[in-house]
Amino acid sequence: DRDTDDTDRHGETSSLNNFKKSVMAEWDRLNTEVNNAKGHFNSWVTSQCTSLSDLSEEHNALINAFQEKLKILKEKEETLRAEAGALRQTLNNEKSELEATTSEISRLSAVCELIPQKLKHLTKALKDERNAFEKENQDCNRVEEAVHAKMTEFKNGRAVYETRLGLKFARVQEEKLKIVMTNIQKSNPERIFSFTVYVDSEDMYKVEEFDPHVPDLDALVSELNTSNDFSRFVRSIRQQFCRIANAN
Repeated sequence: DRDTDDTDRHGETSSLNNFKKSVMAEWDRLNTEVNNAKGHFNSWVTSQCTSLSDLSEEHNALINAFQEKLKILKEKEETLRAEAGALRQTLNNEKSELEATTSEISRLSAVCELIPQKLKHLTKALKDERNAFEKENQDCNRVEEAVHAKMTEFKNGRAVYETRLGLKFARVQEEKLKIVMTNIQKSNPERIFSFTVYVDSEDMYKVEEFDPHVPDLDALVSELNTSNDFSRFVRSIRQQFCRIANAN
């Protein structure tokens, strides 16, 4: 029985050793596979990390490019907004100018509609003015004829005055008239009697330089300015000269 037990115990030990060997072999195989798997995994991880790094760099490059393009687009947008604002202002100005031009055209159109009527009135007014001018011209011609006749009469009368009454008129400077008289003094018909007359800035007669002096001169000048009858004044002065010259 002891031998049998030893045999059995030896067989169990041998079986256990064999099992341990098989387990160790399996363990080594599994460990090798795990190590191989770990190497493959590490290689895969390294490859993935490299790919991920490349993708990250590419992603960053794309982001940088995108940001640069975005910056350019924003700058373009700001430029376009500014141009749009300027264009809007230009359009508003042109709109205002167009409205003003349209208003002016409307006003001119209204004026143009009134032109024929105004032209008709102006034509009539011009015709009336021409007729009035012709009438005034005729009146002027008549006045000129009358003046010419009076001048002729005056010249004839002046000749009579100069030859019979010894009356002469001489212009002194620009605004003064000297009246010279002779045939006054009976004892000396050639004696000269004279005075000077002019019209001042207030349209009043002024007399001066009497030779000889005439009494009551102020009253005679006042009457001349009142009546404006110069011929009567000359006759009155001649009468005064006659009194003075022939008093003795």
